[in-house]
Amino acid sequence: MFVYGYAVDYYYTGDGSIMIKVRIPNIHGPWKRTDSNGKKRYVEDENLPYYPGLVMPHRPNPGDVVLLSSTNNTMNNLVVLGLTGASYLE
Repeated sequence: MFVYGYAVDYYYTGDGSIMIKVRIPNIHGPWKRTDSNGKKRYVEDENLPYYPGLVMPHRPNPGDVVLLSSTNNTMNNLVVLGLTGASYLE
């Protein structure tokens, strides 16, 4: 299963791997709260989950579109596979 989301933040763990905070619009609501119009559930940025990421060509900037994948047909165990080159902000 593949899903797209927006990078919000990231950090490096002690072993050098990257964890990326991602907003998945279908789950967490749109990039901007004002776009939700009260119709969808909206998760505040500070409550978004971090997902492990693979090696990236550069650090993700806020709004960068990322591709996530799961090894099964559920939203469990998602991993950020990479950056798509697109951005919400551009």
